[in-house]
Amino acid sequence: MSIASLRSHTRPAGLAVCLVAALGIFASTVSTKGPHFYPDDPIARVPESQDASKAQPYKMGDIYELAYNLLVTSGYKASGLRAKNLNTIDEVPDSSWFTNRIGQNKLTAEEIARGPVRGAPPDPSHWVLTREKTSGAHPGFTAKDAKGETWFLEFDPPYFPEGATGAVVVATKIFWAFGYNQVESFLTTFDPKLAEIDAKATIRRPNGKRTRFTRDDMNVVLEAVARRPDGSYRVVAGRQLPGKILGGFQYSGTRPDDPNDVVPHEHRRELRALRVFGAWANLTDLKAANTLDTVLPEIAQAYPGRRGARWTALRKALDRAAAQSSSLEARYAVLAHDLGSRSDVPAVAARARLRAADALSARLKVPASCRDAARLAARVLPQVGSIDGLAPGRILDVLLAADGLRRPERIDVLLEAHAAVAGVDTERVATRWRDALGVVRRVALRDVARAYPHADAIQKAVRAARLAALRRWKREAAR
Repeated sequence: MSIASLRSHTRPAGLAVCLVAALGIFASTVSTKGPHFYPDDPIARVPESQDASKAQPYKMGDIYELAYNLLVTSGYKASGLRAKNLNTIDEVPDSSWFTNRIGQNKLTAEEIARGPVRGAPPDPSHWVLTREKTSGAHPGFTAKDAKGETWFLEFDPPYFPEGATGAVVVATKIFWAFGYNQVESFLTTFDPKLAEIDAKATIRRPNGKRTRFTRDDMNVVLEAVARRPDGSYRVVAGRQLPGKILGGFQYSGTRPDDPNDVVPHEHRRELRALRVFGAWANLTDLKAANTLDTVLPEIAQAYPGRRGARWTALRKALDRAAAQSSSLEARYAVLAHDLGSRSDVPAVAARARLRAADALSARLKVPASCRDAARLAARVLPQVGSIDGLAPGRILDVLLAADGLRRPERIDVLLEAHAAVAGVDTERVATRWRDALGVVRRVALRDVARAYPHADAIQKAVRAARLAALRRWKREAAR
């Protein structure tokens, strides 16, 4: 028994007095530094106010990580420290690492079944292989589908068809519900008869050199995976993430070139919890190569200094979009709709916003649905909140620009983005736009078309009929 422990048993009263005195001193010391709670407590989302656009990609090799884990972290002893990324109510706030979902909100079965999926699935009618799969042990390719989007394709082993691909899709939905960032994944088909090799495609050889990717390289992969009787292959396709790819993160320390990465990873509660969730789901491959960091440097360039009113408005709008669980398309529209240079001339400003949105979408290679949402928002979002003051012709132009008559869900995306940007109760505005869409869609196009034999005349007559319906609707609303 040590002297310290002996004293704790023999002098309990004295120990208690010392503890009380120490606590009193500590409390008085803390009180001089400031309040325990601040007006924005508890923080719901971690602010990331520093520019991380200079972060550079790096790759941690599997051999290095294996040696590091065997020789360094194998001797790691738990510190006993509490997690260091908690708010004042002992919870993990939202951040670029984690989003509170099932622990904070009641998720429906439909929401969990959808998981991280926001965009359209790949079009497997044509594949263009660009390189080998960049990480993981399962065979696969990096390829572009018929729409030109980049996907990471992964196959099933021949001894367990549908096992690996099914597990990936199910696991991404479960871990998304837990709160982790997940890649949009879809089950689809790869038919080698519908595939070609990009002229610039390369593959890394065992000696480390990259050489031209050939059809023989494709066949080597296909010979080792599960094949269907018709010659096609079931694959899970993961959508390429937007932004500059930085590589995986380590489970300890911080990223030195990311000024927002200030909490050592071993002290992040969501990464500690990942061990528990991983054990439950039999996730045995928690290595750096199976993680991914990305950065959007274009946003920092569009908002120099990130201190002005424009940046503040964008940050608040993105926070509101996250809080209202907006779709991916709506969030991207909020992000990209107002990046152009300012102008007092509305038409000039709209063209600048559209060019900036197109440039960002091309650079990030975002899904087509996100690109279209950003283009639409750049063109018409400033007008959405003033529907009562818009002329019927302008209301109709907005609905047609959104392709709302065929795809009313695009109007919903536009209204989601408006709600996030406006920051006020927009339910009445949303109701008015949906009512206007209903008025236009109820115009009997067949009756109008029958009265005019020529296509040009039909188009003018249809527009005139829709405008007349909108005028009646506005007059009735004004009564």
